[in-house]
Amino acid sequence: MKKHVWILSACALLAFTACKKTQNNNNGTDSTASQVEPMVSDAAMYTGWQQDALKNSVKEIVTTVYFTESDFKYDATNVGESTTVVYSEDGQREEQTSGEFKRDDHGRIVTSDEENSHASFGYDEKGRVCQINEEWEGELTGSRETKITYTEKGETHVVDAYSEGNTWHNVQTYVYTKFDDKGNWIEAQVTDEGEESFEDEKPTKTTNYTVVVREIKYY
Repeated sequence: MKKHVWILSACALLAFTACKKTQNNNNGTDSTASQVEPMVSDAAMYTGWQQDALKNSVKEIVTTVYFTESDFKYDATNVGESTTVVYSEDGQREEQTSGEFKRDDHGRIVTSDEENSHASFGYDEKGRVCQINEEWEGELTGSRETKITYTEKGETHVVDAYSEGNTWHNVQTYVYTKFDDKGNWIEAQVTDEGEESFEDEKPTKTTNYTVVVREIKYY
């Protein structure tokens, strides 16, 4: 279950408000990535900073995950993976993969294609990512739909992910516990509640706890 979760988190630590919703027979959402439509509130160009709900001129974010118990205590002995995102001086993400990216007229990435995978992105009225649909082919075949929502005050966000056919479902709730002097969160406690089922077996429920720490550099 954690493998699904942290692949998702590396895509984006993102945001909410008026998410574009589509329909599906399984769970009320459409697992077809190509049908995610970005919402546009005006003719403004959006930056990667807006898409990732960042304040001020961020240059780089190094995100590290620590696996914990329910008390959220962590140290170097339970460190997980780290990911790095770099932004240009005008606020755009500098993509660090070999994939191909397409942007809309507002400068936002709407599709991402790599050798065996495709992803599309939907945005809320503030230009933040609120939906990600992913599809895989080859050795790992399947799809996943993810929705991201924020509380109104921006104190937390929720990542809700379904697999194709609902064989697994994850809900991650981020509660921000530390902020830097620019107003960006640098530490969050994450509760990950999951449910996974195989064929006729009874669904297995899990709860995992992590702390996400971000080191942010500015221009």
